[in-house]
Amino acid sequence: MEVEQSLGLKRETVLDRVLLTIGTGIFLLTVGLVTLQVLARTANLPWPTTWTEPLSRLALVVGTYFGAAVATRNNEHINMDILLRKLEGRHPRVKRIFDVLVYCTVTVTLAIVVWGLLIGARGAWDSNWADIDSVSFGMVYLAIAIGLTWMLGYELLKFKESLVEIRSGGDARQ
Repeated sequence: MEVEQSLGLKRETVLDRVLLTIGTGIFLLTVGLVTLQVLARTANLPWPTTWTEPLSRLALVVGTYFGAAVATRNNEHINMDILLRKLEGRHPRVKRIFDVLVYCTVTVTLAIVVWGLLIGARGAWDSNWADIDSVSFGMVYLAIAIGLTWMLGYELLKFKESLVEIRSGGDARQ
């Protein structure tokens, strides 16, 4: 059974499908690692499974940022829009200008965070993550930066649509 994720988007690109595949894969990896942890502790398995705890934590952290990109893509982030709905009904142009300001703020913030993560990734590339020698903090920072970059891309698209709406005086999303 396939879950419908298009949500009426004008177009779904290959990048959208890649993002959904990566996000789903990380989620399944997290579930699998946690299940293995529980089984190992309950059944007293004869081989060491201490590596599953930091790796499942890593998958959860990185997966959160890919999930945030999916939520941005689907317009599913939590928001309190009571005031915005009233504003849209009475002053639609003001609401569109407010949307542009919000997208601008989110875009600039994400760009700064991604830049900081890339600098951190370069500086921490040789420091190990927990007890896993093959994973470094730099790799973790880079993976988070990739997820947030995806989110930044979707926010930039929304920012562009909002600017088009203001220029056209209508709703470019419909």
